[in-house]
Amino acid sequence: MISRLSGYIKYLIKRYTSKDTFGANVLILFMGTAIAQAISLGASPILTRSYSPGDFGIFAIYIAIASILSVLATGRYELAITLPKDDDTAINIFALSFLITVIISLLSLIAAAVFNQPLASLLNIKEINRQMYLIPLTVFMTGAYQTLNYWLIRRKLFKALAFSKVSLFTSMVCAQIALFFICRNVNGLIYGYIIGQAIGLTILTWHTLKNDAGRIKLVYWRRIIQQAKRYINFPLYSLLSDFINITSNQIPNIFLNNHFGTSSAGFFSLSQKILDGPVALLGGSALDVFKERASSDYIKYGNCRAIYVKLFKSLLLFSLAPAIAFAFFAPQLFAFVFGARWLAAGQYAQILSPMFFLRFISRPFGYIFYVAEKQNYNLVWQIFLLIFTVLSFTIGVNMHSAKIGILCFSLSYSALYIAYILLSFYFANGDIKKNG
Repeated sequence: MISRLSGYIKYLIKRYTSKDTFGANVLILFMGTAIAQAISLGASPILTRSYSPGDFGIFAIYIAIASILSVLATGRYELAITLPKDDDTAINIFALSFLITVIISLLSLIAAAVFNQPLASLLNIKEINRQMYLIPLTVFMTGAYQTLNYWLIRRKLFKALAFSKVSLFTSMVCAQIALFFICRNVNGLIYGYIIGQAIGLTILTWHTLKNDAGRIKLVYWRRIIQQAKRYINFPLYSLLSDFINITSNQIPNIFLNNHFGTSSAGFFSLSQKILDGPVALLGGSALDVFKERASSDYIKYGNCRAIYVKLFKSLLLFSLAPAIAFAFFAPQLFAFVFGARWLAAGQYAQILSPMFFLRFISRPFGYIFYVAEKQNYNLVWQIFLLIFTVLSFTIGVNMHSAKIGILCFSLSYSALYIAYILLSFYFANGDIKKNG
């Protein structure tokens, strides 16, 4: 297990620290992301001993609403910024993405003013009334950050990106800890989050203006409209898929809060954060390794079965021990690390551990659907995720048990991830029979 994992790490380092400076910068970005994740997770024991589970539950609902709206913020046009051959075209896509962000943010502000009270009543959180007016600000900064992020990727300014990620998470957790002594409620978490966003966005904006301020004169309405039509598939297909995905991820917090209270949502959000951190970081790293080899093998041989099987075995062996440990000892671990009042979060993590184990394994193989040009299957799978999420927590509500809802959620998602792995393996085989 260790030798196989180290082999992938050596491959990653060799690939990304060779004479290719772009690859070296990708590794820098990975390290920046790793440090940012470590800061966020490392500060969690301090935050959980400061803020209550109820505070985290309200904060989770704030993030849920902002995250769902933020998917719409750019129309997913930011994904197209890296595609054009020339920067003159790309800067107009950049402007298009930023323009949509401004429009969606303003619409969010109007919606917050009109539907503030009804939405707060629907979500069963009176405490979030005032904070609803901050959601449009979070939506704007998220959309702007995503747009600038892809522009800096295009310009290969990976050091700036890494620095912004580390600065964002460092300033966010420091502000949240400091604001506890002033606010002593959920406001400290929300204001600290916004401060972190603002600092990260400021860094990206400064680097963009420093290097590309002169390109603003290349932005024209006619070219913006041309690019909007040229890349219309991004809002038509990617937006729908991503919207369904993020909605599926956030529905549990909304259901749990609405039917079982803010503390239940807080417990779930912490368990999700702790379990999902390694999935996002290490799974993303495995994806970096898998992308190039899978693409080249598929072009050369008509399939990528060999690299698929090799990576699958490595991920399985690497994640099996932590998954077993969480399945048996998560409540004790959570109570020890985060404080006794977070024991229930550990119980939630215990139930969710099989799901996150399979998510970790399946994450890199989503790229197969793009290599094999089977994105429509991925969209259908995302729709099933949404359906099973709603059904799972509906069962929990009818049974008057948050744990039953989470158990149904974990089991149904585990089944879907197994199907995802099998389907991606089928597509990875490609023309293997035909090619012998």
